[in-house]
Amino acid sequence: MFFQVFQISAQNLYKTRIDFRVPDNLNSNDSLFYLAGDFNNWKPNDLRYQFKNQAGGIWNLEVIYSKWTA
Repeated sequence: MFFQVFQISAQNLYKTRIDFRVPDNLNSNDSLFYLAGDFNNWKPNDLRYQFKNQAGGIWNLEVIYSKWTA
């Protein structure tokens, strides 16, 4: 599985992009993938954190936030 995270910062806003590739032997065309965690109360189907299927079997998600809070 291919996985990478990119992060940029400008004017106190942060943008993080998460990319991953599903192995070729798995059919992910009919699948939906979401990111869940403390930031969205572990809601597994939060549309704000739904990955988008890109060409070549890459799935990605871009999240823009002002600051991580603990």
